[in-house]
Amino acid sequence: MTTERQADEPGTADSCVDTVRIRVLPESASQPPPHPETPVQSFDPYSTDLAALTAPAKPRRTLDDMRRLSEAIVRNRLAK
Repeated sequence: MTTERQADEPGTADSCVDTVRIRVLPESASQPPPHPETPVQSFDPYSTDLAALTAPAKPRRTLDDMRRLSEAIVRNRLAK
């Protein structure tokens, strides 16, 4: 008595093999795409670079800036 095994069972081999012609890709397909001119900066939670974690320092407001802001607030309150 013979038992027929299916090729999809583990440990068995299929005696019928199909061969197919493949196309050769052009050489440009194997090259990586060009990099953008400016790298995109993203947040990396695993980075140990402390300089990347600090925000760039904002310029401080001067006394003249605060005086102009105060005068603008007073003018807006009087205009209402």
